[in-house]
Amino acid sequence: MKNAYKITALSLLLALSGTYALAQTDGTDTATAPAPEKPGLLRERVNEAKSQMGEFKNQVRGTASTTRAEMEKKAGDIRAQIETRKNEVKTQIQARRGEIVKAMGERTIARLNAALARLDTLTERITSRIAKMDEAKLDTTKAKADLEIAKAKITEAKAKVAEVSASIGTMTTGTANTDAEGNIIRESLQGVKDLVRTATETIKAGHQALVVVITDIKSSYGNSSKAGTANE
Repeated sequence: MKNAYKITALSLLLALSGTYALAQTDGTDTATAPAPEKPGLLRERVNEAKSQMGEFKNQVRGTASTTRAEMEKKAGDIRAQIETRKNEVKTQIQARRGEIVKAMGERTIARLNAALARLDTLTERITSRIAKMDEAKLDTTKAKADLEIAKAKITEAKAKVAEVSASIGTMTTGTANTDAEGNIIRESLQGVKDLVRTATETIKAGHQALVVVITDIKSSYGNSSKAGTANE
């Protein structure tokens, strides 16, 4: 911009110099010719030059102002685009986290239910075996008592698994366990983990109780064999 000012000023000075020289050489006889109105002509040229200089400065200022405004607008547009993209990525990450937690929860419930199904199958087999022992007139008193204890533990395990399922469903579909940005609160995850641990422990306890019943059955068969041998 400063260079533009210098070039314009230089051009105006050259123009004024040419005008002044023309005024000095005007006419054939400078000694006898009447003096031209040099001061007025010079002032007119100077005023015209000042006017042109002022217009040029205004144009430069206007161009600079327009350029600055355009740059600020572009910068604002870029910031808006970045913010929009950032929000989109954040939303995608939150959705992905929710999907991961949901998938993990579904796998956990499937694993726990499979363990309960195995306990039910084992309970049915033990019940069938005890019925056959009754037909064989074997002592099943202790086995039956321990079986009822095992069934109670299995019922407790099923209740705990149901709590886990409900807790996971609430955490992945509701908003009570999420923060302002939609992220699942760490404490909620820890609460579900605690429930899963408790449910797993009750399933193990139910299985151990069934093992006790199986031991009772074996013991009853062993006592019967000994009794038969003694009678012989």
